[in-house]
Formats: sequence, structure tokens, C-alpha cells
Amino acid sequence: MTVLGDGAYISTGLIVPHRKRPGRRLLKGEQEDNAQHRKARARVEYTFSRIAIV
Repeated sequence: MTVLGDGAYISTGLIVPHRKRPGRRLLKGEQEDNAQHRKARARVEYTFSRIAIV
């Protein structure tokens, strides 16, 4: 099972977005990974918000 987390969960075994390091930009592949990560987390967060309303 794959578990996504946000940047607060670094070093916990969760998949977190790539971070920009000082003096270095994110590589194109890292940017694309982050975009996919955002899309997946957004779907989950939206689902959670719908459950909380009901």
C-alpha cells in the first residue's frame, strides 16, 4: 500500500513531495512527480471533506 503525505511527514516512510534545496531548482521529473502528488492528495482531501459534511 502506498501512503501519501505532505511535507510535514519527511523521514516517516510516507511518500512526500520533492523539496527545493538552496541554490538548486527542482528537476523536471521532480516537478512532474509533485504535480501528480498534488492531484492525488487533492482527490483524497475532497473526499474527506464530503464525508465530513454528511
